[in-house]
Amino acid sequence: MIASLEEPIRTLVYLVSVASIRPDELAFKWKDLIPETRNLWVVRAVNQGKIHTPKYHRSNRPIRLTNADVERLLALKERVKGQDEDWMFRTVSGRAKP
Repeated sequence: MIASLEEPIRTLVYLVSVASIRPDELAFKWKDLIPETRNLWVVRAVNQGKIHTPKYHRSNRPIRLTNADVERLLALKERVKGQDEDWMFRTVSGRAKP
């Protein structure tokens, strides 16, 4: 089912399913991904369209990824020509921007 989705939605749904990320924690920038340690850091959250720090101190944490997860994210970063300060999963008018 995930394979039938278009990018970047495919990677977003995959990441949520394998890492149990809450929807409000999907405010990732490319700089939050540390490929060398296979960590994706949760350092911000979204609530009603506003960016803020996670509600609880412990929510600011790394998500351990597999090598395959990191490769998938790096392939998406290359495809969208992502820079460190760019959002991983951008939206335009409520729809994901490829």
